[in-house]
Amino acid sequence: MAFCVSSDYVEPHGRGIVRDYDYTASLEGKTITSITFMLKGLPDVVIDCSVFVKHHATATVRAVNSSVKSGSNIAINFEFSGLTDGVSYDVVSVYSGSGRSRKMFSDYEYSGGVLTLKGSVEAGNYTAIFRTENYADISATFTVKDHYATTNMTWAEFYAGETGRTASQLLSDGLDAISTPTVNGISRFPLLVASSNDEGSTITGLKSVPVRMTGTVYEALTDKTRYTFSDDASYTEYKAVSSDGSFGAMLSQTVRALSADVSFSTGSSAT
Repeated sequence: MAFCVSSDYVEPHGRGIVRDYDYTASLEGKTITSITFMLKGLPDVVIDCSVFVKHHATATVRAVNSSVKSGSNIAINFEFSGLTDGVSYDVVSVYSGSGRSRKMFSDYEYSGGVLTLKGSVEAGNYTAIFRTENYADISATFTVKDHYATTNMTWAEFYAGETGRTASQLLSDGLDAISTPTVNGISRFPLLVASSNDEGSTITGLKSVPVRMTGTVYEALTDKTRYTFSDDASYTEYKAVSSDGSFGAMLSQTVRALSADVSFSTGSSAT
């Protein structure tokens, strides 16, 4: 139920700026003690109540670190402006998504302008709702992103995700390296791991393959040295890293071997 709105309120159903409720603006900051329903041909129905009509919010709030990485116990700092003296806000709800896809996040703490999301926090767009006693709610949004990196992969590691077989199974079949007829034959593959000699080149894998991992996987990694992480990267094509360190299929695109004459050798690894 809307008792009063600001003079520049935009009605959400396409009517533009609405001033129909200006005559109720005096209700702001007051308590409604009864509501009367006038029925045609019947006695009025009076319902006693106690509904406080909050003031329009004068303050705004924003997330200082509006983009954070997924993981456990994520902290987001908030900053207020236009705050009335003596007024303080508390967080009353946190959710990700919108509409029917909205997902409430219940395990959090808020103190001193810092919101801590506990447990495992998934990637997504989040909204925090702030509430105080006498003023309307205000909100702030922030984004939780997964971890993006690049890493070199052996052919077995790469194609394990494409074939559904493990890297060790592919290695036992001899898929470890591709030999090219000439040194110049690898010039068309700028992102390959290769060693060269006078007789040709051995391509042992792919270089700088983009990968994506959740915060849970990132925190479980015992060796992060093989990855080059980027705070700002967000790849449209990548391989997902599983909890066991293996790589899934390349999303959006699959790498194809362009050479018609290849042979497999063993005993090599991508570095």
